[in-house]
Amino acid sequence: MSTEEGVTARTIPSREEVLSYFERLSNWGRWGEDDQLGTLNLITPQKRLEAIALVRDGAVIPLGMDLDPENPDPIGRETVLKRETAVHHLGHRIQGTREVIEMQTHGSPTHMDAPSHMAWDGKLYNGYPASEVTPESGARKMGIENARGGVVSRGVLLDIPGLRGVDWLEPGEAIYPEDLDGAEERQGVRVREGDVLIARTGYLRRVEVQGPADRRCNGYHAGCLPWLHERGVSVISSDALNDIQPSGYGLTTQIIDIPVEERSKIPNEEVELLLPVHCVALVAMGAWLIDNVVVEQLLEACRERGRWEFLITIEPLRWVGSSGSQVNPLAIF
Repeated sequence: MSTEEGVTARTIPSREEVLSYFERLSNWGRWGEDDQLGTLNLITPQKRLEAIALVRDGAVIPLGMDLDPENPDPIGRETVLKRETAVHHLGHRIQGTREVIEMQTHGSPTHMDAPSHMAWDGKLYNGYPASEVTPESGARKMGIENARGGVVSRGVLLDIPGLRGVDWLEPGEAIYPEDLDGAEERQGVRVREGDVLIARTGYLRRVEVQGPADRRCNGYHAGCLPWLHERGVSVISSDALNDIQPSGYGLTTQIIDIPVEERSKIPNEEVELLLPVHCVALVAMGAWLIDNVVVEQLLEACRERGRWEFLITIEPLRWVGSSGSQVNPLAIF
């Protein structure tokens, strides 16, 4: 472990350590050879009952972005969203409407990643071959439809800018495990097994005020992965990409900025840890992710009540064979 220059008491795992996480943090076989739920198995009926008991005043806070065809890509991730509306008239009094929607699951919208979103060394979570995902059939294993029961659990918000005394983290600044510990202590809350963790970076608020930040993005540093595994976080989320960008382990830009015909020429060491949180969490841990959670209203609700835990519900669309789904999580107090 080495200490990042200019940052006190924050350790950065080496490339070799991060690569070792694929084995060290693996949940393969933990819930059976045929398991496709991964860390959603940690949300037990008892966990749901404990989460429901957190509801006291009935306030509901939406945590998802609007899906707006007039503003389909608010954070600059080349997201496609189109709507074609047909209006039908029946006689002189009845008007009916229906739509055809084209949308890209990943990118700018608030969305949930299923484990099929990433493969590593030819394998999906739990050892399923990466060939189970094809352009023709989509994900035959580990698709978003496996979460058809939804997610009902305890949500926890950790406010990292609040810990650091700033409005938001600057583009490219990471969340470290020390930040997670410090936010817990400051807020008087502890992340537990089966929780949905939402780490606030202030990224979406900053984009709202200043615009996208040239592909630089806030998120968890790879060094957070052992912490997330040890705590048994069921769903990992933040108000950004979840992976700090650049990751610090290769390219200083995102792969999307490189022409497709040039990508095969990039040295492996420059790209293999481009998205270490996504890869380790989805493939090794079987942990589900939610990118771009809208948290500012939730932050105020937590501050007003003096508590940082709540019931959270998430219902992904049951798109068979999809690696993810747009979602609108609800925090209920």
